[in-house]
Amino acid sequence: MWALVLVMGLVVWIAGRRARAIVESQAEPAAIQVATETQAAPRQPAPALWDKTGVKDFTFTERSGRQVTKADLLGHPWLVSFIFTRCAGPCPRVSGRMADLQRLLMGTDVKLVTLTVDPDFDKPEVLNRYAQSFGADANRWLYLTGDKEKTYRLINDSFKMPVKELTGKDREPGYEVLHSVNILRVNEKGVVVAKYNALDDADVVRLEHDLRPYIEKAQAERVKKAASALGPPPVKGDAR
Repeated sequence: MWALVLVMGLVVWIAGRRARAIVESQAEPAAIQVATETQAAPRQPAPALWDKTGVKDFTFTERSGRQVTKADLLGHPWLVSFIFTRCAGPCPRVSGRMADLQRLLMGTDVKLVTLTVDPDFDKPEVLNRYAQSFGADANRWLYLTGDKEKTYRLINDSFKMPVKELTGKDREPGYEVLHSVNILRVNEKGVVVAKYNALDDADVVRLEHDLRPYIEKAQAERVKKAASALGPPPVKGDAR
């Protein structure tokens, strides 16, 4: 009986080894093929989301009443966000993030831009009251309003962000417009280069990291200016 058990066990072990050998022999060419294809065709970078020629030209009215165009921002990097003043959703948080960035960017040449997605209601005087509640510096943080159709077209086509006015049963007080909560970074040439979710702490940290070169440049210029105000160091042996 024991001899029979041993023989049967040996047969099962040999059969198992043969089965594994067959599976491995079939799988090996496929694995080699996948590896070869990966090496032969490296992963391609995703296409750029925004037009390399920059955002389309625009003309909006600032809360002060003056006209602001794209040309007024050229030469400056800028951050743009989208809100509306009667928003009962995330808009105050987005504006709060922008206020934090205004403090962080003090002394830099980075501009901040807030574009209303509810221009029929958000006239300059309404935007002005809203901006004051967030301590917006009129020289550094622009609040813009204008024609609704042109505003939505610019947001959709140039900034590549969603925006939609709600109507009918979907429209509720404080939730009149669906829009993006992203803050977009635009370079000195008017080209959008990155987006950051204003409600995501990790994304905001990433934005602050990307703004470090501007902050460090401003700090260096302040140090240089302070040193210049003190005058040259005294010459060795000078009685002074």
